[in-house]
Order: sequence, then structure tokens, then C-alpha cells
Amino acid sequence: MSSVASSWISLQQDPKAIDSLHTLATNRHALSSISTSQVFTLLQVLQHLWQDQAMTAAQRTSAFSQTYHLLARWAHIQRSAAKGSTDQSQLQEAVTGALQLLQSHWCTAHLSAACILFLGAATHGLATEQREAVAHAACSAIRVHKAELSQSSHVTELAAGLANIMISLQFQGSLVHWMLAIVLSLWSPNDQASLKQQPHGVTSIYTAASDLVRQITPLYSMMRHVGSAMLQTRTDCPKAAMQMTQLISDATNSGHWQEGMTGVLAAGGLLDGLARGTAALPPSSPPLQALCHLLTQACSASQAAIDQAKQAVHNSEADAQSHDILSELGGWYVWRDAAAFACCQTWQACRLPPASGSAVICLMSCLWTSCLTLTGLFQAPALGLSTEQGNVWLRNQCSSRLLQEAATMARIAAELYRLVDSQAQQVCRDLLQKGARELYEGYRAYALKTPLPWMQDIDAAAVRQVLDKAFMSGVLLMTAFWSVTAATDHKRGPADKTSSTKATASLAAGPTITAVGQATTEPGGAVSARPHANAAAAGGSMIEEHASRAKQQGNSSLVAAELLDSMSYLQFCRMKLTAYNTLLKNVLTSVSTSAEATQLLMDKLPAYSDLVATPNAASAHADASQSGRQQAAWSSDTILATRVMLLMNALGACLPALPQVSWLAAVCLLACLGAVCLLACLPGCCTPACLPGCCTPACLFVMCL
Repeated sequence: MSSVASSWISLQQDPKAIDSLHTLATNRHALSSISTSQVFTLLQVLQHLWQDQAMTAAQRTSAFSQTYHLLARWAHIQRSAAKGSTDQSQLQEAVTGALQLLQSHWCTAHLSAACILFLGAATHGLATEQREAVAHAACSAIRVHKAELSQSSHVTELAAGLANIMISLQFQGSLVHWMLAIVLSLWSPNDQASLKQQPHGVTSIYTAASDLVRQITPLYSMMRHVGSAMLQTRTDCPKAAMQMTQLISDATNSGHWQEGMTGVLAAGGLLDGLARGTAALPPSSPPLQALCHLLTQACSASQAAIDQAKQAVHNSEADAQSHDILSELGGWYVWRDAAAFACCQTWQACRLPPASGSAVICLMSCLWTSCLTLTGLFQAPALGLSTEQGNVWLRNQCSSRLLQEAATMARIAAELYRLVDSQAQQVCRDLLQKGARELYEGYRAYALKTPLPWMQDIDAAAVRQVLDKAFMSGVLLMTAFWSVTAATDHKRGPADKTSSTKATASLAAGPTITAVGQATTEPGGAVSARPHANAAAAGGSMIEEHASRAKQQGNSSLVAAELLDSMSYLQFCRMKLTAYNTLLKNVLTSVSTSAEATQLLMDKLPAYSDLVATPNAASAHADASQSGRQQAAWSSDTILATRVMLLMNALGACLPALPQVSWLAAVCLLACLGAVCLLACLPGCCTPACLPGCCTPACLFVMCL
């Protein structure tokens, strides 16, 4: 006998069997049917809970919530069954109990969410007057428990219940608008504790923003459900949709990020619902145009607010003022991420809103600063956090809705990239390079400075998960960027593919770096976690900042050099992908035909003095046999070596494109860098003593030969 069946029997025999109730509530989504006798048992449990004075308040609240979760499942099953099959007496008894609970003084946020979920599922069997009473009770409960609900994990239940209640009212009258207004103001400007109470600056911004985005995304599903039902139940759907759109617009344009984030998700969900199916509104209809405008406006406004807040953080001096500004910056990040999520979902569902520079920039910015980031982990050791706290952050990041949507967001950004102007395309390439560079620099700093015991306690598989997504997203985006560049550049002559074939094969294989405290980055190998906090503050509009560079993008070879540089930043976490090899061959072929692009690529190489210099902070996990020596950067920084060796191998195929004087200088440069990187990849037989200070580029060239 299954545990579910035995739990039903146990509960029927004894309504006090709380453990059986818990088992049933945990497995409620697997229940395909709930019989009349089982509903009667649940109603008996409710009567017992009202009368039992021996239970603590917490036990009673938990039992009530579990019972109404089961009753909500029953009501949902009945809603999908034949009309009139619901036992009205049982339904009325359960509804009456739920309304009484919502009005009781000891009703908690968790219990109110469970009751609203049930009432929403049960409204299909109620009269109009009762539906209105349910709506009033739900709104009153939300207002009472607003602070707790806005920071709880029960928003999904709440959103599902409210959507069903609004649909049952046929979207008529001011009651529906009042319900929507209450939901949109659930995270009002007065409820900023989730961001303000975080003590650790930028780390807490990313953590709190990620948690808040996870909480509010159910609002999108709620409004999508409302929009779909509106198409089916209202003959004057455009008028009703426009009224609802105006209410959402007022919230989105309130000037507060809290209402902006809920407004943009509501707009996206409503747009998704109204634009789907055979009865969908045409894209030219006023409601859809207004909703598209709201999403596009939110993308640009949120990014502008982030830039302004970053500048304020950069200029602030007082600690208290700086903390408030950091909290506000975290809020604008949430608004930006909500806008990116909404645009991602609507474009995937109905190819709306129309492609725009602000939308694709918002997606790219969210992808590389919120989805594919390890910033919180990178900062944890420097902030004195424990490995347990680091792993908690990592688990939250890996389970976040944004990281789950990273592949979809990258694919849609690649699609939109083809449809926007050259200025926005340049900004997208710069955002990709900036995101890859920050991930590389953070990983590099973490590998060098974090104590080995701390790193070994971090979940390497979780770190690998984020890095794999970053690499695959980067390859997907760069492939799209290059295909657009190659297709639009009609001035490029035939490329000499022969000169790059051998180098491409070498680059695709790449070195396998294994160092103390660092695992191989080949697929299947574990990777230790790595952190870095690069709090860059850039003011002004992104498009304005990069407009001058966009004017010069006509040369595909220069774009290829930029992409090759971006690839070098992701080389430390590379995977064996055919698309990566193909992309590498294409961009290398293009760079090898241009002296200007080759020179640009050479400028990306680190200085020789930086490679042989002793780092400011020695590696925290250096080999014990060298504990008395000072290590040069090249002998301890294997993450740097992966980038340099990719660039050097690429330049080896590109040197013939340079004039003779530049070619000779490049050979000397590559000889110097090649020697140190070659030694960096050799076993421990080579030490910094192998490169005395008297070594010149000439003697290093001989060593390289």
C-alpha cells in the first residue's frame, strides 16, 4: 500500500493524525482525484483544528495551511471536471471556513496564502455575491499581511488564487482594478528591508536582487492567465485590457523601482496572454501597443537608473549615504532584471515587443551581471564569510530563475542582435566582452588569493554549472555577432584559410591547466570556486558611450579581433564545442587578413613586465617547497596563461599580415611571452630562478626556439 493511501486511511480513522496530513499535503500535486469521502475527512480535520486547544499556534496554522492546500487541489480537479459535479454543501462549508480564517486575529501570511489559493480555485462554484465577498476578504488579508507576503515564498500560491478570483469576476467593475492595484503595490517603497538589511555592499545587492526576482516572477504567470481568460470571457476585451493596461502603466511610471518591477512583470504577462491563441488581439491593437511600449520603456529607464545610481555610489563619501545608495542600486537591478525576464518571455511567446536597442541591451546586461555571475561567491572570502555561507549563495544562484533562463535569454539576445542598429550591436559586443572579462578577472583573483582549504569546501560542481552556462552563452552570442558582421561586410576580400588551419586546431585543443587548488577545466573535471569583486561604475547612456566606436565597425576584421579577445577571457572555462571551433576558425581567418586587426590583437596581450613581476599578494596556496621564494605571475597564474596562450597562438597565424618592421617587433614580443607561458605550463622543474633579471628578449627567443 502506498504512503498516500495509508495516510488517507489513517486520517479517516483519526483527524488528529497530523503526520498523515503532512504526507498528503506534500504529495498533493500527484493526486489525480479526491473523493467525496476524502473531502469529508478534510472537513472533519478543519472542525478538529478549530476545537483543539492543546495544539500550539504554529501547529494549528501549519495544519490549517496543509488542509486548505489539499482542498485547493480538490477544487482545481473539480474545476476541470464536468460542470455541476461539485458537492455544493462541502464547497460552501470549506469556503465559509476559509473566510473565517482570513478574518481571524491569528491568521498568518502562510495561512492567508493557502486560503486565497483555495478560494481562487473554488470561485467557479460560487454565486456572484460570494465571489465579491471572496475578493474583498482576499484583498483585506493581503493588506494586513503585506510585509510578510512580499518577502515570503508563497507568492506563487497568492498569484494563482488572485488570478482565479479576478477571472471569476469577469473583469467587471472597480473591484478587479482594486485587486490588481493591491498586488502591484505589494512591494511598496516602504518595504525595502530585504535590500537595506544586507550588510555587505555589492555582494548583498546581487544576492537580494536575485532573491527578490525569484519571488516576483509568479506575477507574470498570474497576468498571463488573466489575459488568456480575458480573451475568452469578454466581448469587449480590448476595452477591458486597455483599462488594466492603464493601471499597470501608472504603477510602472511611479518612479519607484518596487512598483516598476511588479508593473513590468504584469505588463509582460498580460501581453503574453492577450497575444496568444486563435483569439489573440492583433499587434496593432491599442492595448498591445501600449504594453509593448511599457516593456521597452522599462528596459531603457531601468538601465539609465542603474547608470545614475552607480555614479552616485562612485561619488558618495559618507558611509550611511553610501549604504542607502547601494540599496537603491540593488533595487534598480531588480527592475532591470524583471524587465529583461518579461521581454525574454514575451518575445519567446509572441515575438513582442518589437526588436529595439534598449531591449537587447537590457537582456545582455542582465545576462552577464545577474544570470552568469559568481560575484557573491568571489567576494565571500574577502568579507570573512564561511564556506557554508559561500555554498548557500552558490546554491541560490544555481536555483535562481534567472540562471535557469540564461540559455533562453542568450538565444533571444542573439535573435534581437540581428534586428537592431549598429550602435546597439556595438554595445552588445562591449557588454559581452565586459561580462567575460569580469568573470575571468574574478575567477583569476579568487584562484590566486583564496586559501586552498576554503576553496576545497566549495561545491565545485555548482561553480562548473555556472561557468559552463557562461561559456555556452558566450559562444552562442559571439557566433551570432560574427554571422551578422560577415553577412553585412561586403568589402572584405577572399581570406587565406590555409594560414590559419594549423593554428585553429592548436587553439581549439588549448592547454589543460592544472595547478595547486585549481582543477582541470575540461568537461567532466571539477572546478574549484573563484571570486572577485570588480565594482565598476560607468555613468551615462551605454549607447552614447559607445556610439563613436559603432561608426568604425564596418571592418569585419576589427570585429573579429574583438571577438577573439572576448574568447580569450572565456578560455579558462572552455568546453569541447564544435560551434566554438568553427567560430574560432572564422574569426582567426578574418584577423589574419588585416594588419590593423592583428595590431589590435597584439595590443590585448599583457606586458612582459607584468608576467615576470611578483604579484602584490602572493598565492595563498603556493607549493610548500617554494614557501621562501617570491613567485612571478607567470608561474602561479595559470588562468592568465590560458588567455595569453590563446592570443599568442592566434597571432602566430596573423603575423604575415603585418609590415616587416612590425613583424620583427611582434616576433620578439611573442618570443618573450611564449617563453614564460611555456614555462608556466611545464611541471615544477621550472622556477622563477630560470628567468634571471638579465634575460633579454633575444635570449628568451632562443629559449623559445
